[in-house]
Amino acid sequence: MGAPGRSETAVEVNRGLLPSRIQSPLWSVDSAKAVTPAVLKTIITKATADKRIGKQGVAVIQAAYTKAKDKAGANPTRAQLQKEIDAAASSLSNESKAGRINDGYIDSREAADAGKSNDVATALYKFTSTHLTPAKDGPDVKAKASQAQIAKAIKKLLPIAEAAIKLIQANKAGFEDDPYQASQDAFKAAAKNAGLSPEGRAVLLTALNGSTDRGDNGDWDGNSIEGLKKILNNAVTKLANADGAKIVDLANPTKAPISKKDGVTTGLELDRTPAATGKTSVALLKYASTL
Repeated sequence: MGAPGRSETAVEVNRGLLPSRIQSPLWSVDSAKAVTPAVLKTIITKATADKRIGKQGVAVIQAAYTKAKDKAGANPTRAQLQKEIDAAASSLSNESKAGRINDGYIDSREAADAGKSNDVATALYKFTSTHLTPAKDGPDVKAKASQAQIAKAIKKLLPIAEAAIKLIQANKAGFEDDPYQASQDAFKAAAKNAGLSPEGRAVLLTALNGSTDRGDNGDWDGNSIEGLKKILNNAVTKLANADGAKIVDLANPTKAPISKKDGVTTGLELDRTPAATGKTSVALLKYASTL
């Protein structure tokens, strides 16, 4: 990690910006079809009604629409809107850029830098700094688990994931009709059948979302166990690497970071370590800490 050197202690945002939350109203099998003003109005109405998105999330969608339309010279597609939001998230989280502090968080100064040529990035930062848990507190700082607990968690989860894949394969008609919902339903059913806790189910559903592929044609390839296993195994590796990470005290940005390698991964280590970020890693740590 780079040494801290911030000139401010304002709300900072974890670089896991969750653009998928804002993009959810854009998901459709017609992702390659142009979004007319009438369709945009429907999307905005849906987004506004979602408390997790709200007006600031809508501002991101509108900024993405304007940028995508200018590039296309016509009404953009849903896929093009998603691409602009992804690009904004990437621009905000580019900590290799000169002048950025490599600590896994985006402060208002870094956001202003990214927003100089990207209105979508500016809107996305405003959304995340209001709707997501402030980095100062961290979403999972209390969670901690040993490598033995993490190994136990994976051992319990993999058979359930395989059972879910079998349910998906047995429901070919449902999967072809609505791949996203069929995949979600299968994993929820497999988790319920196995008596899996809410924390364990969260790991599988998060990994499922991470292993799927949304192409321009709206395909959702959620029936590959290999892709899911890769996500889970990557999460295990990230948790192991987080142990002993340098922890930045965001409330005291000029204070030297500390580290303690003791065989236990904590939520604070995970939350403050860019190399160990990832939704599945966070979910897996929370679940492992309950075992």
